[in-house]
Amino acid sequence: MQRELTARGWSGTRVVLLSVSFDPARDTPAVLRAYAKRFRADTTTWHFLTGPAAVVDRVIKAYGIPVKPAAKQGLVDHALPTLVIDQRGALLGHYEPDFTPGDVVSDLTKLLGP
Repeated sequence: MQRELTARGWSGTRVVLLSVSFDPARDTPAVLRAYAKRFRADTTTWHFLTGPAAVVDRVIKAYGIPVKPAAKQGLVDHALPTLVIDQRGALLGHYEPDFTPGDVVSDLTKLLGP
């Protein structure tokens, strides 16, 4: 999806990619930087966020993302949704983990135009 957004000239201008940690105790900024590097994320337009647990919890609740303690102590189980959120924070699209990037790009095209 990152490549397609860049090819369309949307990356960082009309669309920003954002990954939010659901486990701020483990996902430090250094851990998230390593994750971004491993997946070759263009960090000029793809951001990886973490923060205090109370702030992360507000994001989780605001978008209805199920998160719960995992069977293995200290870890968390969570959904892996991809969300399209506008600049006001309104949810415009929700995609499950098996989505195809083309589906998101197609929906973004409907929202943003060619």
